[in-house]
Amino acid sequence: AARPIFYDDGRTTIEQKTEEVTSTGSRPPSFSLNDYFEVERTTALLVAEGYQRVALQFPDSLIPDATSLIQVLQERLPAVHFYILGDTSYGSESVDEVASEHIDADVVVHYGRAVLERTRRLPVIYVFGRQEVEVDDIFEKLTAALAPPPSASSPLLIFYATSLHYKRDELAASLASRDLPHVYLSDIETFVNISPPAGSAFHPSPSPTLSPSTSSSSPSLSSTMEAPKTTDNVSASDIGADGSVSVNVKRGFNFSGRFFPSTTLSLSEGEDSSDGEREGPLYQILYLGNEDPTLTNLAMYFNQSTIYTYNPSTKVWRTENLRVNRLLQRRYFLMEKAKDTRIIGILVGTLAVAGYLEMIEHLKSVITAAGKKYYVIVVGKLNVPKLANFSEIDMFVYIASSEQSVFDSRDYYKPIVTPFELEIALTQREWSTSYLTNMKDVLNLPQLQPKDDTIEENPRMSLVNNSLVAPRSAPVATSSSLTVPENSAGTVAVYTASEHFLQRSFQGLEMKLGQTAVVDAVPGREGLPHVGYSVSNVGNEGG
Repeated sequence: AARPIFYDDGRTTIEQKTEEVTSTGSRPPSFSLNDYFEVERTTALLVAEGYQRVALQFPDSLIPDATSLIQVLQERLPAVHFYILGDTSYGSESVDEVASEHIDADVVVHYGRAVLERTRRLPVIYVFGRQEVEVDDIFEKLTAALAPPPSASSPLLIFYATSLHYKRDELAASLASRDLPHVYLSDIETFVNISPPAGSAFHPSPSPTLSPSTSSSSPSLSSTMEAPKTTDNVSASDIGADGSVSVNVKRGFNFSGRFFPSTTLSLSEGEDSSDGEREGPLYQILYLGNEDPTLTNLAMYFNQSTIYTYNPSTKVWRTENLRVNRLLQRRYFLMEKAKDTRIIGILVGTLAVAGYLEMIEHLKSVITAAGKKYYVIVVGKLNVPKLANFSEIDMFVYIASSEQSVFDSRDYYKPIVTPFELEIALTQREWSTSYLTNMKDVLNLPQLQPKDDTIEENPRMSLVNNSLVAPRSAPVATSSSLTVPENSAGTVAVYTASEHFLQRSFQGLEMKLGQTAVVDAVPGREGLPHVGYSVSNVGNEGG
């Protein structure tokens, strides 16, 4: 028999047929480079603010346009230094302040979909890109689907994906031309400049109560969510063709970077009371865009509302109530599991969102007061193999932006919860209609004591390890403690990661020095993985 050939002449690779694949989220051919990346608005803002070192952050799908875009920007602003940021630390949707500070950037221009969380150190210019949509088709389906129409007790709030922001003025004009009272369209700030707040960053001072709108169909607004607008917070509509910046005042309810003008809407439902409960009208929600984390965030926050979606790509109108119920059931199940965990991993998924340091300290205190151990882990982008290295941890809590914190952990070995869910599980806070994903909202909640397990007279079944858990008598005093006080059975429970390793059947390689016989090396197998191996000359199968 002929001896097999153990080399590759490259014929397979050369003759392989390939297909052109369009990356999801890339620039559609129908939009020019200047329009899609809003070159006019970007250069006007850079000139108006005097920025000299500019970081351009791209998602992977838009990297192919990066070199062409930077050439256009450099031709218009030759004195400005531009830098391209590609592989971001915590996901392309979040502003990468860490990489931007490596080049000492004055501002970040963020391209593509964004989570719109306020940054800690650098100003941000958002350029969302563009997605094709037919505005008339939206309102035709809206009129046909809403029966009865929105009312003062059940108004309709319209949110949209960031890629549709360029159509905001057209959506507003189309809405104004139709007889649709009690329908309100949100807006998005596209330029966020960092400036010291008037008070604490996480306890903003209430804005003055504004007078009611002159429109008979628009109730008044008493807003406590948004500060007056100045040149430190300028939207796209404030930049003129000549680059001038107009200043006006906008106040209104702010949800995940989206707000409603103060003179057109009363959002008392959005104002949480001291116990986290929302009161006011029961809103209907319409989201314009593909299924994404923004829709999930809306569904969790407005979980008592009827939610409609319109997909611009398929032009399909859909009601999402069943999907919302399934989401809530899944999150409630995770809260129940969190009650019985012993070791919790605090995953830091952002270094840019304002409030992440305060949230870390807050979670440490909540976990310690509940008598549990914690480990703080800075992970960057989450994936299954990375978290599988921490098998001693029972559950993770994820600190990230509001749209990234609600994480589907079905494929992970250990569940992942949000800070709000962990607080409900470990404290006396009850979960009602309010579901909070924003770090500022969670930090502003009143502090509550940990759950008192001493009221349980009988052991309960743990959802973590399917075993009975005896009620403990007192929480751990400090996070550095390795043991907890004696429980009702008079035994001491050790809550450390080392206990987990001692219970493993495999605890590492055993060297057995001096106990293994010395043997000569023998030939091994020959060959290539894609061709095959020859074992005819192998004298020992262990080679």
